[in-house]
Amino acid sequence: MLVEKNTEDGYSCSVVEAVVQAFGMLQDDEPFDVILDTIGKDKNLTGNQMGFASFIISEFSEFGEKFRVFWNAKYRHECDGVVNPACLVIKS
Repeated sequence: MLVEKNTEDGYSCSVVEAVVQAFGMLQDDEPFDVILDTIGKDKNLTGNQMGFASFIISEFSEFGEKFRVFWNAKYRHECDGVVNPACLVIKS
């Protein structure tokens, strides 16, 4: 269902393709940092797309929670959700 709903435009389709690629790499026991580097470069994803892909992986993969913690740690952020690097926090 996720795939059918999110492959109608190129932007969303790239995210879904990256997630499918990541799932395959997870099954091959690739390290999380290698997966993120590979899908980001192969699909030329923006920060926002990487955030979406990371959310999907964390929600639908058997490695989801470990992946979420790893992803969030890259941005030095501990939270229950998934960091989207395209969102900025400006402090005054």
